[in-house]
Amino acid sequence: MTALNKKALDAAQSNVEAGFDFARDIMSAKTVGDMIEMQTSFARKQFDTLSGQSKDMQDALTQSIEEVSAPVKEAAEKVLADIKVA
Repeated sequence: MTALNKKALDAAQSNVEAGFDFARDIMSAKTVGDMIEMQTSFARKQFDTLSGQSKDMQDALTQSIEEVSAPVKEAAEKVLADIKVA
């Protein structure tokens, strides 16, 4: 769970920084066309970033679930093995 929390915090920090960078960049736009181009580029880049972050979070969550459930799985397998022996 610590790894999952770290990934979430890292993603949040990255997204906030990207938002501030975008705000700073759009203030320097000289035309409305430039603003639209910057907004489109930012949206596309953020979509790609969020997709990657979602995959990373899913992988971390899957790993956390496997780690948490491993003792239960081992205990269940031991019980089933004991039942087969009996």
